[in-house]
Amino acid sequence: MNNFETMKMVESRWRQGATIRIRRVSLGQRLSFISKNATALQKMKFLASGRDYGEAIERNELELSVCRNILALCVDEISGNPQGEKALVDWLIDDAPQAFATEVLQLALDEVILSDSRRKN
Repeated sequence: MNNFETMKMVESRWRQGATIRIRRVSLGQRLSFISKNATALQKMKFLASGRDYGEAIERNELELSVCRNILALCVDEISGNPQGEKALVDWLIDDAPQAFATEVLQLALDEVILSDSRRKN
């Protein structure tokens, strides 16, 4: 059965008692995200083949920017977030434990990037 809810609630596996509310992304939102980030994504692909230290730094900065955009698009709320809703993305990237931030980013990526089974629908 298809799930047409606009939000998905997920209990954190890493942070006990934390609930992550993820926005379900529509096709239009997904296309808008891709068009807004297309240049950065293409440049990251190009820079990945380079061996220069400066190119590696630039690629990492672009990747961080794209990750920020993914989190801003998909993460609606995290229960117990000490910084409040306005600083949620900054808190995840700058201050949250890495394992927890990675868990939240993966949940967000699952909404932006379609799996094979979701592509078929």
